[in-house]
Amino acid sequence: MTKENRWWDRMKQLPGDLFQKTLLVVGFGRIGTRTSRFCLALGMNVLVYDPYVRGAVIEGAGYTPVNDLDAALGRADFVTIHCPKNDETRGMFNAARLARMKSTAYLVNTARGGIIDEKALHAALTSGKLAGAGLDVFETEPVPADNPLLKLPNVITAPHMAGVTKESVERMGVTTITNMLDVLDGKPNLENVINREIYQHR
Repeated sequence: MTKENRWWDRMKQLPGDLFQKTLLVVGFGRIGTRTSRFCLALGMNVLVYDPYVRGAVIEGAGYTPVNDLDAALGRADFVTIHCPKNDETRGMFNAARLARMKSTAYLVNTARGGIIDEKALHAALTSGKLAGAGLDVFETEPVPADNPLLKLPNVITAPHMAGVTKESVERMGVTTITNMLDVLDGKPNLENVINREIYQHR
């Protein structure tokens, strides 16, 4: 706009503010906890849904725990997904769940494709029942060029690399090698172990 000498057009399309908006974080793992922290710093009201994390832990970190996902969806201006894809979460955001969201709300998925029912999402976005979506992942990847979600003006997409930087790729490589060496040394780093309970019985 500035380079095109359209200085006075600056007030025509103002961005929305995140301050005092309500964010619902679905999944309070490593990425979900960091997302919560960043958004709290922006002045957002952060709700967290994770049936496998005690509410006291979520509350102790400064966020509001919610036990009922369906009820919480209607409170959120933004919903961001950070849970694993499994039998429990596949199709979690179906037509019924999307219908519970505000028509002014935005849905963001940087977790895994298939957690959102893409046909139901398309219907919600084209009917005005949902304001927009940010998708880093799709049910089929690479995403087919004819996927109708790619043609919508209220959808922002990325090719499953929204959190990838040069530095993060280097850190992943170092972590992978370190994990291998830790296992060979018989001293695995429990911070990187999913089923930590197996070490509690040794």
